[in-house]
Amino acid sequence: MEMEWRRFCGDRWREMGARERRQLEQSSGLADTLRVCGRFLRLKEMAIFAQLSAQYSTRKDPAVELEFKQRGNAQFKLKDYAHAVALYSKGLHHSSTHSSQAALLYANRSAALYQLQRYQECLVDIERAQGHNYPHELLHKILARRTACLQRLGQADGASDLCSKEHLNARGRGRARIQSQPTTGGAPHGQTKTSGTLCEISPSIAVRSDSSRGRHLVATEELRPGEVLLQEKAFAAVLIPEGARREPFSNEDMYCHHCLEWTELPVPCLTCSFSSYCSELCRENAWNQYHWLECRLGGFLLALGTFTQLALRTVLLAGIQEIQGTEKLESGADQRSIGECSVRHNPDHKVELSSCFSGMSEVGNGMPRDAQSRYQMIHSLLTHTRLQTPEHRFICGLTAAAVCQEIRRMGLESQLVSDKLEQPAIIAQGQGLRTLGVALLRHHLQLVCNAQAITAVRVTGPHWSRMAVRERQQALRSQYFFHCQCTACVREEGKVGMDSLLGQFLCSYCGVELQDSKEAHCTCLNSSCRLIVSKQALFQQVKKVRDQIGFARHLSTQHPDKALRLLSECQQLACTLVSGQHPLQGEIEDCLAQTHASRGDWLVAARHMRKSKELVQIQYGAQSVELGKELFKLAQILFNGHVVDEALSVTEQAENLLLLHCGAEHEMVIELRAMKSCLQTLPSQFARSPKLYRRE
Repeated sequence: MEMEWRRFCGDRWREMGARERRQLEQSSGLADTLRVCGRFLRLKEMAIFAQLSAQYSTRKDPAVELEFKQRGNAQFKLKDYAHAVALYSKGLHHSSTHSSQAALLYANRSAALYQLQRYQECLVDIERAQGHNYPHELLHKILARRTACLQRLGQADGASDLCSKEHLNARGRGRARIQSQPTTGGAPHGQTKTSGTLCEISPSIAVRSDSSRGRHLVATEELRPGEVLLQEKAFAAVLIPEGARREPFSNEDMYCHHCLEWTELPVPCLTCSFSSYCSELCRENAWNQYHWLECRLGGFLLALGTFTQLALRTVLLAGIQEIQGTEKLESGADQRSIGECSVRHNPDHKVELSSCFSGMSEVGNGMPRDAQSRYQMIHSLLTHTRLQTPEHRFICGLTAAAVCQEIRRMGLESQLVSDKLEQPAIIAQGQGLRTLGVALLRHHLQLVCNAQAITAVRVTGPHWSRMAVRERQQALRSQYFFHCQCTACVREEGKVGMDSLLGQFLCSYCGVELQDSKEAHCTCLNSSCRLIVSKQALFQQVKKVRDQIGFARHLSTQHPDKALRLLSECQQLACTLVSGQHPLQGEIEDCLAQTHASRGDWLVAARHMRKSKELVQIQYGAQSVELGKELFKLAQILFNGHVVDEALSVTEQAENLLLLHCGAEHEMVIELRAMKSCLQTLPSQFARSPKLYRRE
């Protein structure tokens, strides 16, 4: 959603003159940056922004409510009750407070739930329908359904309290999947900022700090694969909206906007059509803590994007008084207020931890003691203001200024300020809005390095086994602004091959490895040869081989003989181009295994898959998800080849690794368990798996 806004800000930045840019670049701190950016919010800019906001309206629309109700009724008639439940829920997003249409939607949803034999949820929706002025002339329908539910549950008519909302919420949380973007860890689970247990840390790690790296964690003992090192509730977290990408069932429809738990039966916000919750309790907590403002900003906030929403929620959860107190604490410690308020200035340009770090001990369960120190920890995170591009700083500053201006336009300044502030209301309001703007800018700049988007299990990222050292360092510099000096990076820097992480290129004349360099060529290590080869030529040859492998994979099912001939050519070329441990060799072996499996040559396929598995283990490690996937494919081949003992062993290895990385509900884990069950019960003879081979 925020792309249009960023594009607009980028265009505005490119239109700026040299004098205006110089003012921004020479700004003396976050407050000064906000002030400079605020000058560019004129009537023209706000008019354009109003147009962008209109695209993301969060107003309740009775026409949309009726449309989803009718679509739900149609699915109900088709006996697609699960789909009907989802459509009725969408309609409820647009129902006004205590309207009869809301009552009818809750009643219709209860009817679908009854058909799905979900009697407890059905009872809760019946209660909600009654609480929303359900038509008296239709009351007998839901009362009869209520009686039927209680009979199904084996309860007396007066025992409906056993089917409470709390029971329903507990059921939903047992199936939760969180998608969020927290600032410090997991989901808040409906807790306020004064919750009790904020963090649990394993005794296997400790918190350390030094002048070059700042606050960091180190291992105190050998870490076991799959060991949980840190569990922390997020100080602030928001859903990442999907909108039209998954209409009509997107993130915002399936997860509670407060605790982020998965919910099939959302309770909508009473005012807007965007936010919904797993229960009335979460809805109330969200409104009291932050949604009172987010709801009124509505489409304006959605147009600005997830980072802006998360920055604003962080400010609202902390409170203006807490933020001002933190700023005073830092200024009292003689810390810099320019750009990086979280560090002390010293002549060596090194980083020392601010006094707010005192809330965390250096060993054991050393994390912030209370919510106040938690916000101080967030406030002290580096913004890297001077390292971020002037254009990005301008976009963040303009965004923060736009939020402040919209709050002022809507007359919401006074509600930001606590009654505890000992100053006249008009002064408090002005200072409160300035505090909010600077905090928004600070957190927006921090989020580049510190936000965590939880979307799906992925195996990408700057890891030594998946990305060459130069790519890793570039990725870390661009987002985190530091040069990594870990053991792997120090070992590989300047020594790694151009195309692979482990395998080297070979001289086409003498077969000796080629030496990489920072130039556009590499040289044979054989002193009697010293052949100089263009890197571009080597890359083109690797691409040619990979293109052939891809074509062979395409032919493997329908024309396996042609595929084998192509792969034979690939092997010959690869043997003269790269060493035996190069990933290219593993790709060929994997494709050979797939082709022989399509012919039913299971033992030959297994031989090639074992080679592919060995190369993957060398590259990614014995506990990697990549190895788990290779073992999964080998297990399939051995299963079909009736190699019972080895198949059982490989199946267990694959299951353990994939459980670690993907979880028990992953389709590969489910299939492995089915194969293992079959192997254990029919050790000598069993049917072949319908899934002969899968390329991941």
